[in-house]
Amino acid sequence: MTTQRGHPEREIENAIHELLNTVGFICLHTSAHTRRINGQHVGNLGTDKGVPDLLVTHHLFPQGVWIGLEVKTASGKLTAEQQNLLDMKRIYVVRGIADAARAITDYVLLNAHDINPLPNVDHLLTLCDK
Repeated sequence: MTTQRGHPEREIENAIHELLNTVGFICLHTSAHTRRINGQHVGNLGTDKGVPDLLVTHHLFPQGVWIGLEVKTASGKLTAEQQNLLDMKRIYVVRGIADAARAITDYVLLNAHDINPLPNVDHLLTLCDK
C-alpha cells in the first residue's frame, strides 16, 4: 500500500480499493478534486456532496448494482449528506479492510436471491474478523 502522509482516510481507501480489485470486484474511486484559490478551500469539483468514496460492483451482480462505501478513520465523522444516505441504507460506512469485507459479504449474502451465481466471497470472509 502506498502511504500518503497526512491522509489516513485515503490510505484506508487505497487499501480497500486494492483488495477488492485483487479478489475480482470492480472498485472505483469517486474522489473529488479540491479547489483552492490563494490557498483557501473554495469547494470540490467532480462530485456532489455525500457521494461515497468507493463504488463497488461485480460482474455477477445484476446490471446497474453498485455498493457505496464511505471510508472514515476510527474518529471520522459523517457529513449531513452522508448521514442521510446512511439513514436511507444507501451506503456502508467502513473504517478499514475488515469493515469493507463485511459490508460486501453482507450485501452478497443478503441479496443471494438476485445474484446467480454468487461471487466467491471466501477470501473476504477471512478478513471480516480481523
